[in-house]
Amino acid sequence: KEMQENLLLAGLGEYLFRPELISRAFWDLSVHQINEISQAELQSRISQKMQRIRQGVDKPMQLSGWMVWAMDEGIRFSYDIISLNRGMIILDQALKEVGSSKTITNLAEDLAPKVGLGKVKDLYKKGILTKKDLLQMGWSGILSSLSPTASEPTAGRAMQCSKIYIGR
Repeated sequence: KEMQENLLLAGLGEYLFRPELISRAFWDLSVHQINEISQAELQSRISQKMQRIRQGVDKPMQLSGWMVWAMDEGIRFSYDIISLNRGMIILDQALKEVGSSKTITNLAEDLAPKVGLGKVKDLYKKGILTKKDLLQMGWSGILSSLSPTASEPTAGRAMQCSKIYIGR
């Protein structure tokens, strides 16, 4: 369950261009004792890489590419994570060979609203994802189903008409 949440978090970080999400997820998925860099250094390097991608200097990467890149930078994942990443790469290649324009990341993005909704809500409630993130992902609809978080004061919020009782 923890691995699923971290992979979702890393994927969301890649999609939203949020280096802190990727670094947090990769750090939690790694074997801390043998990592060659610190979590702060990982986040800094991811930020630099994302900046290079935004500038068009480097090509955008999908989650499997980010994982390989992180390993090159000194992050040491468990065997299970490495095997999973290899599987994602193999599936991407198989999809390409049959002429599909889809990738594993695209398929995961298609499934995320159905499968990952509960986890995304949890990440929002924990303050890891923001309203802006949900809007950017096109998930504004789930905002109405969530109660205000500690970071969202209720004072000054607009009241919905359905909450106003007229006459009594």
